[in-house]
Amino acid sequence: SLIGLLNFACTVVCPGRAFLRRLIDLTIGVSHPCHYIRLTRESKADIGIWKSFIDHFNGKSVFYADKWLSSDSLSLYTDAAGSLGFAGVMGYKWFAMAWPKHLEHHQIATKEMFPIVLALELWAEHIQNTKVLFLSDNMAVVQIINKQTCKDIILMKLVRRLVAVALKYNILFKAKHIPGKTN
Repeated sequence: SLIGLLNFACTVVCPGRAFLRRLIDLTIGVSHPCHYIRLTRESKADIGIWKSFIDHFNGKSVFYADKWLSSDSLSLYTDAAGSLGFAGVMGYKWFAMAWPKHLEHHQIATKEMFPIVLALELWAEHIQNTKVLFLSDNMAVVQIINKQTCKDIILMKLVRRLVAVALKYNILFKAKHIPGKTN
């Protein structure tokens, strides 16, 4: 019942899909609707995001401009080097860091997604109420951002962080692939 209601809510709260995946996964293998399902810590966190959004949503919706703001028009750029670190720039603001020990062993898609999420978390208030087109040289990251879901647990944690910020600041986002040499 809850999943059905939240799925319906996703027709107007587009980014909400990222917070349904774990709830839907809990129903796999449940043969009767009267069976109980034990909520995991992660599924409770997803319900918490929905609750936070509903508590803070003022009932007003902003009409977005027709144009998607690309990384070029925002002067927003991020990238990751598998063995070195990651960086992001927006205008005159920037961050750069070597990979912390706990992130060194992750796959390149996770490493490419991390600075995108960090950039949005840092600078979301500067681009609130807009439609943002992220440019990435990693096709897997582009697909994950556009679908807002994937099977990798770590990447889904990043997707949820990205979507949570987007919900808070009313930002629609999508991604487009660009060749690495032009990134």
